[in-house]
Amino acid sequence: MVLCVCEAIGEREVDSHIDRGVSSVRELKAACGAGGDCGACVRELHERIRSRRNLSAVELQAVR
Repeated sequence: MVLCVCEAIGEREVDSHIDRGVSSVRELKAACGAGGDCGACVRELHERIRSRRNLSAVELQAVR
């Protein structure tokens, strides 16, 4: 699914950047351009970062 229509950036690319440590929309914009044009996707990107980072924290706790 495309998250940033202006830059044609999909959820897999966004998730990949988040998994490599991106923790804000500003960092995501620098990494791939998502959220840098019209801004319509910024809320969704922020939510995806938050939920993906929480998922990673839960996965890390399961390993311990």
